[in-house]
Amino acid sequence: FAPEMCTIFPRMWEMNQKVHVKEYESWGNVAHNHVTVRIPDRQTGEMQSYEKPTMLANLTYFFRYQVNWMYMRYFFWNFVGRQNDIQGHGNLTDGNYQSGIAAFDKVDSKKEPKRLRENAANNKFYYIPLILGLLGMYFHFAKDWKSALVIGLLFLFTGLAIVVYLNQYPLQPRERDYAYAGSFYAFAFWIGFGVYALYDLFTERLKLQGTMAAGLATVMCFSGPYLMGQQGWDDHNRSNRYTCRDFAENYLSTCDKNAILFTNGDNDTFPLWYAQEVEGYRTDVRVLNLSLLNTDWYIDQANRKAYDSDRVPFSLPSTRYRQGSCDQVFFDPDKKNKTKEMSARELVDMIIHANPDAMSVRRGEDDNGDVYPDTVFVLPTNKIYIPVDKKLVKSNGTVPADTPDSLIADRVEWTINKSYLLKADLMILDLLASNNWQRPIYFAVTAGSDSYLNLEGWFRLEGLAYRLVPMKADKRGIFSEPVGCNTDMMYDKIMNKFKWGGLEDKSKKIYMDENNLRFTTNQRLQMMTLAKLLNDEGKHDKAKKVLDRCLEVMPEEHVPYEPAMVYMVDGYYRAGAMDNANKLSKTLFDQCEEEYNFYNSLAGKTPQGGYDDDANRLASALQMLSQFADKYGQKDMSADYRKRLTAMGLGAPTDQPDFGGDDGNGGMDPKLKARIDSMMNAMKQDSGKKKQQPPHK
Repeated sequence: FAPEMCTIFPRMWEMNQKVHVKEYESWGNVAHNHVTVRIPDRQTGEMQSYEKPTMLANLTYFFRYQVNWMYMRYFFWNFVGRQNDIQGHGNLTDGNYQSGIAAFDKVDSKKEPKRLRENAANNKFYYIPLILGLLGMYFHFAKDWKSALVIGLLFLFTGLAIVVYLNQYPLQPRERDYAYAGSFYAFAFWIGFGVYALYDLFTERLKLQGTMAAGLATVMCFSGPYLMGQQGWDDHNRSNRYTCRDFAENYLSTCDKNAILFTNGDNDTFPLWYAQEVEGYRTDVRVLNLSLLNTDWYIDQANRKAYDSDRVPFSLPSTRYRQGSCDQVFFDPDKKNKTKEMSARELVDMIIHANPDAMSVRRGEDDNGDVYPDTVFVLPTNKIYIPVDKKLVKSNGTVPADTPDSLIADRVEWTINKSYLLKADLMILDLLASNNWQRPIYFAVTAGSDSYLNLEGWFRLEGLAYRLVPMKADKRGIFSEPVGCNTDMMYDKIMNKFKWGGLEDKSKKIYMDENNLRFTTNQRLQMMTLAKLLNDEGKHDKAKKVLDRCLEVMPEEHVPYEPAMVYMVDGYYRAGAMDNANKLSKTLFDQCEEEYNFYNSLAGKTPQGGYDDDANRLASALQMLSQFADKYGQKDMSADYRKRLTAMGLGAPTDQPDFGGDDGNGGMDPKLKARIDSMMNAMKQDSGKKKQQPPHK
């Protein structure tokens, strides 16, 4: 970091993830606490003006975010109560603490919608464990301050001291309460001392007999541990839940033999490794984690055979992917729009052979502020292609053997819409250059568009992964995005091969936390997409069976309904299953109406994480349901929906909605389609994974 930007006790820092900047500004009130400094740009050397947060801004961020949000909130989860298990970033309804006493809580739990109210982690302790702990702390210090100091140091050094040490940035990828478990254990000692404090009060002050005093103290204090056990058991109980194993096997069974599967985050990688390493399932598939593919040691591993999977056919020598080499490979901004497309092989060879035309010297600066010349690779174009051997791709199953040559591209052409490639991106490009269609290449549906290098137009959906094929996507998914899909193959996998982790058994209690629900959301999305494509092909009976299967294996009892399921309503209507569609439509409308009114009531009440996006997504879903009722002739339902929309202040949808033809919006009103996009983006987010980032040094 530039010395001019440093300060005493720095709390706000940023490397490459600029998404954090606005959060720092909000939590630290930087707008009112900054000074302007001028420092040289690291690459050009030109003087630039920057806003430097003051010491007060750093302290504000420290106390508001790091202490209050990232420690005290977790402390209160354990000894006051918890709202739900939804990860929160500062708003009122996600992951806050609550006591169950409305006057003290930020949101009255009785007014929350059903989805939040019935969350398994909705725990109310009514401050009882906290009060007992504070009483025990006072008693302990009063009676034996030396031993109390030992517990106090354990409490502080495994709590607030860790807060200072970690210096956490905002928008953490997951809740971090586990980091402070030692601190919470220490406070639990004082809860025990709290019982003894009451016993001491009864014997010393009230002069009760020992047995009676002990019994009375026990009875009075029993509510604390009872509430903690009774309220907290269901969101700590993992019995009957096998989603991690089964969904991992679904990913692997999506892939063809000897495939290479790209994943991105922890939650869509580690379960697959477990299935292979422990269960011995589909060890012929090589799972490559894109976050780890930014590191040299992981690329070394990929270059070796593992179980039944041959080495990944990378061609870059180790000197080109060692740490510090090719961490970023740039596209020349001046040449890329003028240079014609080049093959992936040509571009990778420029790096392998250190082609002078692909190298540039820029100004570098080390951690001590010393300037040095830094040589980087700069590719002349971002327009790339890989040639296609049509005979080979038909013989090895990349495309069906009876596919006419006219439908197979001579070469796969695409443009990478990035200014630079990370090392993981470069390794993907290397694989595409070296593979020559020998092994199937898949990208997990949860990997995220940043990982796809803009190859989506050449993807074919085969389950929970996209396969790269030399055929242009010729269909439209539920978001009107181009999608290729072998519907018969995917239908067979979903109906006959996929497993569901026990969710299909409604008789059993199964706790589904936020990460598990993200996976079920993706499963639902793929099944809704398949149903839409089957309807497009006129296979309405199969489309209905897929939607029935979706509700059967992911019932509302275990997986709450979500706004994006409006597309399931449309799928049922198109398949001719009017009763199924109407039943689901009414359930969704009631749920979205309740949640819309709730979020609308919170507008303007929280500085972090407003509710406009939530309200807009729900409003879009409500209006879509009303339009579907209009489109499919459900007059009574349509009239009821219009009346309720008006009562919510949303207004009725257009009197004559245009559902005719395929206009790229699925026949939907363009303004409504624009609003629904935000809802769809929320549904398509990754399954608990982090975005691909360069590793911290």
